[in-house]
Amino acid sequence: MSSKYSISFLALILTLFSCSKATDEKASHLKGDPINISMLRKRGDESVVDDFYSRQLVCRVDMIGLRGEYYFNSNPSDAVEVCATYLLGESNDLVEIEFTEFNVDCDDPANIVQFFDGWTMGVGQFPGDDDHPLPITERVVNVCDHRQRVYRSHQNGAMITFRLGQPNSSFRIAFRLIYNPEPCNVIAPEPVGAHTMRNFGYERNCSFSIIYPTDITIMEMSVGGQENDATRLRCYDGLDYVELMEGNSLNMDTMRSETSLCGQVGNIVRQRGDGNPLNPINQIVPGSPSCDARSVKMPLMCHNSVVRLVSSNQYENHVSFRFDQLSITRSACPPEDGV
Repeated sequence: MSSKYSISFLALILTLFSCSKATDEKASHLKGDPINISMLRKRGDESVVDDFYSRQLVCRVDMIGLRGEYYFNSNPSDAVEVCATYLLGESNDLVEIEFTEFNVDCDDPANIVQFFDGWTMGVGQFPGDDDHPLPITERVVNVCDHRQRVYRSHQNGAMITFRLGQPNSSFRIAFRLIYNPEPCNVIAPEPVGAHTMRNFGYERNCSFSIIYPTDITIMEMSVGGQENDATRLRCYDGLDYVELMEGNSLNMDTMRSETSLCGQVGNIVRQRGDGNPLNPINQIVPGSPSCDARSVKMPLMCHNSVVRLVSSNQYENHVSFRFDQLSITRSACPPEDGV
C-alpha cells in the first residue's frame, strides 16, 4: 500500500472519530468529554500478575497501558468497522509492539492494519508536525507493506488502527514499555501529577499534552539566558520559551496560545550561552498568569492543555510544573465546533 493510501486511511480515522457518537467510557473523549486515561489504562483482568496479562482488543475504540499480550479475531460484524487502539505508557516510556501472530490476507484491500507513531483524536495529531522527528508520511506505517514484526514510538503514546474485512482474520501483539532517558513529547498518563521537560541541549520542541482542563503551576523554570525574575518573564530573542496552550483538539496549530514565558522561576540555574536582548517588550501583563518569586500559575480550561518548550541549542532549558484536573471548562475554545 502506498504512503498516499496510508495517509488517506489516517484521514478516515480522523473523520470517523470526529463524527462518532460515544456510547461508553472508552469513547467519551470522542464527543469532547475529558477522557479518564488512568482508569482506561488500568482496567481489565483483575487477575493481573506482575502487571502482565492477555485480553482481546475492543472495537471501535480501546486503550492499553499495561504490558502484556493482546489479540483481535474478526467476525462478520467487523467487516466495515474501523478500529483504533491507543497505546500509552508513563512519561518516560517509549511504546513498543511486536506482532507475534498475523493472520491477515494482505492481498485483500478490505484488510488494513497500521501503526501510527503518536495519537490522532478528532482533529490533528500529537506530536504535531513541527515537534516530531519524522514527517507524517513516515509516522504512518502499513504493516502489510513493511512486514516487520516490531514497531517502536518516539514518545509514550502510539496507535494501532485496523479493519479486518474477512471473517477469521486475526493478529496478536506483545505490548512493551521501553525506558526513555530523554523524554521530549509526552501524553499525560494521569489527570494529576508533575513533570519536568528538558531540551538536553538540543534544538528541538517538546510538548506535554494533557487531555483535560487543567490548572498549571510552574514550580521551577530556567529557559533562555536572561536572569529576570518571575515577575518580569521577558522573552528577548524569541528562540527559547515556554508556551501554555489550550484548545479542543490535539492539533496545536489550531490551539490558542495563552502566554509565552522566559527566564527563571524558583531556584535560578545559570545556563551557558549569552542572552542577546533583542526584544524586551514581551512581559507579563494583567490577565496573564499570576506570578510571584517562586511559581507561575494559570488555569487552562479547554478539553486539551499543552505545556510546550521551544528550544535552540544555546541553552540547557528546563521547566518543572504541576498539573491538576479542573472540573470546569471554558465556553469558547478553538476549534469552536469541538473535538
